Amino acid sequence: PGIKHTIRAFEVGQIQINNPDAICSITGV
Repeated sequence: PGIKHTIRAFEVGQIQINNPDAICSITGV
């Protein structure tokens, strides 16, 4: 978790490096 979630976030255009938890929610991972 972390890097993969960030990469996923890039794909959906929802990049929140400061909030890894938010990235999880956004990507649904």
